[in-house]
Amino acid sequence: MVRRQKEPTKPVHSISTVPTSIADDQSARMRTYLISMGIRTLCFVAAAVAFVATGWVWLTLVLSVAAVILPYPAVVLANNSGNRQSHFIVPATPTQQIGTTEDQERSPGAGEHW
Repeated sequence: MVRRQKEPTKPVHSISTVPTSIADDQSARMRTYLISMGIRTLCFVAAAVAFVATGWVWLTLVLSVAAVILPYPAVVLANNSGNRQSHFIVPATPTQQIGTTEDQERSPGAGEHW
């Protein structure tokens, strides 16, 4: 016998506009940076191996240039904080006005209390 679950009577609210936590954001940025720096290290090692093992200067130069240029995009990508801010704006209407001229006319003078 298969039981059917009751459908919720209350609406389920979406939290898709909630930004990611700071810890998750920092973890993702650190992972991106470490992957980029790992690729840079591999470029340096591959450049040395390509020069020693094959003697291909052009491959050594390409890998060396990649290893030298890679830190800039790695830092730019790591500093990209992602979507930390919500772009959802809730309109608000005031329930009462503060500081109207009527309030100022009725305000107590020096030494008077309401």
